[in-house]
Amino acid sequence: MPFVPPGVVNIPARNSFEEGAMLEPANTVLEAVRRLSLQPGDAVLVADQGPIGLMFARLLQPAGACVLATDLLEARLKPDHRFGSRWVCRGDDGRLGETISRLTWRRGLDAAVIAVPLDQVVRQALTWLRGGGKLMLFALTRQAWRLIWIWPPSACMKKTCSAAIPPISSCKRKWPGWFFGGTLMCAS
Repeated sequence: MPFVPPGVVNIPARNSFEEGAMLEPANTVLEAVRRLSLQPGDAVLVADQGPIGLMFARLLQPAGACVLATDLLEARLKPDHRFGSRWVCRGDDGRLGETISRLTWRRGLDAAVIAVPLDQVVRQALTWLRGGGKLMLFALTRQAWRLIWIWPPSACMKKTCSAAIPPISSCKRKWPGWFFGGTLMCAS
């Protein structure tokens, strides 16, 4: 009997190798969307519009979310309306906070998905989340965990922070502070 690592499955004969290769990232994104427990009409920021960000935009649409997609590259923002984003904006737009405030009627974001490994994006997203908003870290950054643990300023009501965890237990042993499997409620 050949050795098969846990979680490895055969690609069904009706599917191509390319379709099979997309199953893991699509499944991981779908699980992250489920963890956000969004309500129809929730405003969600998806930072980075690479393949994972586009998957988030597309899979958040059936959940009824109003997606604001951001990226630094203009070309990556063009296909976003086809993938489910309601709004698109450059991530380095100095007035992005004002735009979010206007689009959400000054309520703030219900959730933010960080699919880019930049600490500054995590910092910005935390300021744009409303009380009770959720932060999904889908890309590891150098300082993100420190930012979350020291985050709650006096204006913070409650914010939920979650992270997608790779199913590699050896990584957890090497870098235990990098992986967080539950939700962190920050209260002021």
